[in-house]
Amino acid sequence: MSALRHYQSGALAAKDFLCRTHIDARAGRPFVAMRLRSKIDGITHALPREFRAGFIDAVYLFVAAALRGKAPDLLQWDVLADLERPSYRTRDHHHPERRTCGVFCGLPM
Repeated sequence: MSALRHYQSGALAAKDFLCRTHIDARAGRPFVAMRLRSKIDGITHALPREFRAGFIDAVYLFVAAALRGKAPDLLQWDVLADLERPSYRTRDHHHPERRTCGVFCGLPM
């Protein structure tokens, strides 16, 4: 599988993770923020770093939009299209086809 496919798969997995988390929250199940890292690690630990980068980038997009008061409807959100928007790509260091720093910044090798 190509780096881009892994990246896109990670982004789609993040969307699914966010949907499940949202459903749990609406059902009154508590979300413990300190467990976020362990949940992400549990989902991404055995997968390529490009998958993890896509996952984290998608979560970042959602959180950034939510903080601006414009959280996307998770059922309708086209996460892959949003990741390809020029406004996101100019800040993106992790996308496998646009590495500006030569490595996946902050990710373990």
